[in-house]
Amino acid sequence: MTWRIGFALMEHTMVDPNTARVVNPNLSTYLVPVCADTPSVEALFVDRPAVEELVR
Repeated sequence: MTWRIGFALMEHTMVDPNTARVVNPNLSTYLVPVCADTPSVEALFVDRPAVEELVR
């Protein structure tokens, strides 16, 4: 989950819209989150079928 939070909040990858290639000059400004950067997260599992399975 920490990687997803970091991707959403910290990463700034610039992409060339014509070629879809990453154009950041280097990785010196690449920020990687650690557990101390994220709030407390609790994972919950729901024991129910997906809506798509109920429609069939």
